[in-house]
Amino acid sequence: MKIYFSALLVLACLFSTAATGQDFNPYILKAIDKLYKERKGGGYDIHQAFTHNVNYDGANVIKATKPTLTMCVAAVSEIIIYATKIYAEETGDKSVFTKIPAKAWTSGGPLSLKANIFMFAGTGSRGTGFTLKEFGLGEELTFASMKPGDFVNFNRAKTGHSAVLTGFIHKDNSVSTSYSSDVIGFRYFSAQGKGKPDAGFAYRNGYFGACPADAHAPRDCGIIRSTSPVLFNTGRMWSPERWTYLEAIKNKTAKTRSIFETEYPEQSKSAISALVDAELNKELKFDHGTETLLDGVTTD
Repeated sequence: MKIYFSALLVLACLFSTAATGQDFNPYILKAIDKLYKERKGGGYDIHQAFTHNVNYDGANVIKATKPTLTMCVAAVSEIIIYATKIYAEETGDKSVFTKIPAKAWTSGGPLSLKANIFMFAGTGSRGTGFTLKEFGLGEELTFASMKPGDFVNFNRAKTGHSAVLTGFIHKDNSVSTSYSSDVIGFRYFSAQGKGKPDAGFAYRNGYFGACPADAHAPRDCGIIRSTSPVLFNTGRMWSPERWTYLEAIKNKTAKTRSIFETEYPEQSKSAISALVDAELNKELKFDHGTETLLDGVTTD
C-alpha cells in the first residue's frame, strides 16, 4: 500500500512538472531576440501595424500597413507570429499554421486574434492574456506567478500599454527571472517610446508608481499595480499541442447562432446563418478611447 501510494506521488509530481512546462515562453523569447536585432527602433504610430510584411505559412502574407512603424498591440501580435514561425522551423511541426490560420492575423473580425489582442471595439477584450484564455491558447495569471515570456496589459493614470514581461525589477534595481516580495516593477519588451530615439521595438523598465532616479535604463513609470484583470491583465501562451483555437471559434459561432435564434425565432435557418455570418465577419476597429490609451508615450 505504501509503495503504491509513493508511486502515485511520483506520477503526480511528474505530471505536474510536465504540465507547468507546456508553455510557449521559450519561443516568445526567441522571437523577441530576433525582432530586437532585426526590427528595433522603427518608430511608433498608433495608426500603423506590423514592422514589415511577414510570410506566415508559405501561402499567406501578413501585411504591414506602413513598414517599420508599429504600435504596442501589433508588436505583441508580431511577437506571437514570429514565435509560431520559429517553432515550426525548429520542430518541423507545420500544424501550428492550421491550429492558428493566417486569417486569425489578417482579419479584424470578432473571432480573430488580431481584433481581440488589439482590443477593438465590440470584442470585450481586456488584453492578451484574456484573449489567449478565451480562444483556447493560454491562461490568465496573477502577477506573482508570471515568468519571462508572459504577456502583460497595464494602465497608468490616463494611458496604457501591451507588452511581454522579460524580468522582475527589485528594490535594488536588479532584474531577475523570478518574483519576490521586494519587486517594484518589471522589464518588458514591446513597441513604445513615441517621440524618443528608440521609438518602436525596444525594452523598458516599468515601475509601479514613481520613477527611481538611478534606473540606468529607459523607464516607464506610474504603472498601476492592481489585482483587477481589467486594469492589469497578465497571461501565458501554451505550447501548440494544447491549442484549441478552432474549437473555440466553433463554440463562439454556435453561441452567436443560439443568440440570434432566440432573438429572431420567426427567421429561417438560412436567414439566421446570414445574420451569423454578417456578425462574425464584420471588420472591427479601435474606438477613440483605446487609441488614446495606447499612445506609445513612456517616461524615457
